[in-house]
This record gives sequence, structure tokens and C-alpha cells, in this order.
Amino acid sequence: MITEGISLSQAFIIEFLITFILCYTVHAICDKRRDDIGGSKALAVGLAVTIGCLFGGPYTGASMNPARSFGPASVMNIWKNHWIYWIGPIAGSVVAGLMYTRVLRKPTSDSMPNTPQSSTRRVPPNHV
Repeated sequence: MITEGISLSQAFIIEFLITFILCYTVHAICDKRRDDIGGSKALAVGLAVTIGCLFGGPYTGASMNPARSFGPASVMNIWKNHWIYWIGPIAGSVVAGLMYTRVLRKPTSDSMPNTPQSSTRRVPPNHV
């Protein structure tokens, strides 16, 4: 349930952002093309969930997953403003995926355009 005093647009933005952070984190740590990932992947995901709960929990309950909101809503039969818990996380996850794959992903040698052979050939120093 949305906390009193929070508008629907604010609740949408909160759910969007916390889901975006979680999904972007998962994209970044699970990318097999990256070799610069150190530390615990589980800890990174856990911290992303913790941040989402700390900052979104007091206002929207920090769903971050439509299935997590659907169960309690169906048991308690409370569907008021339930669309926020579907549209916000879905939009946040889609934008996180697009942002990672299209904009912010670290370039790899596979994704670099092929350069002409002459530009990559090593030229010996000129001996006089």
C-alpha cells in the first residue's frame, strides 16, 4: 500500500527507480563479457535489494517485483492503485536492460568495430 501523502506519480517513480537499480545491478554482475567484476555477486544483489527496501519501503513497500505484490493483494483483496506495482517495476526493468545493453555497458573487444589491417600493423622505427 502506498503511504498517505505520496502521490501516484511519486509512488510510480519510487518503484521504477528501485527496480531499475536492482535490474541494472544484476545485468552488470552477470555479464560474462566483463572480467573486472570482483567480490561477491550475491552481496551486490543483496545490497541493491537492501537499498531498495530502505529507500522505497517506507513509501510504497518496495515491491520491485509484480509477483511480490500480487500475492498479498489477492489474499487481502486490496487492488487500489495496484497498477503501480506492475507498471513501475516492469518499466524500471525494461529501461535498466536497455540502458545497460545500449548505453552504459563497458565496450568489449567483441563489440568494437573491425579496424583495417593497416591501422593496426606495427610500423618499425625509421633508421637513419
